[in-house]
Amino acid sequence: MTKMTAKKMASMLEDYEQNAYAEKFGLDWLADVGENLKMYMINCHLEKRDPTFEGLMQWITDLHIKAMA
Repeated sequence: MTKMTAKKMASMLEDYEQNAYAEKFGLDWLADVGENLKMYMINCHLEKRDPTFEGLMQWITDLHIKAMA
């Protein structure tokens, strides 16, 4: 994933949230994003790498793709 601006990240997160609400799982989506933030940090720690916003956005994008499948 290429480097993104805060505006682009916010727009992506809003789109993902709205898609989840449209599919009737908005609250579950929000809870999953929170849980996956923790999982991303644990994964970074286990892999001995620093977390990045770009990496987190890719993690959330992957979560979104799975949720919408």
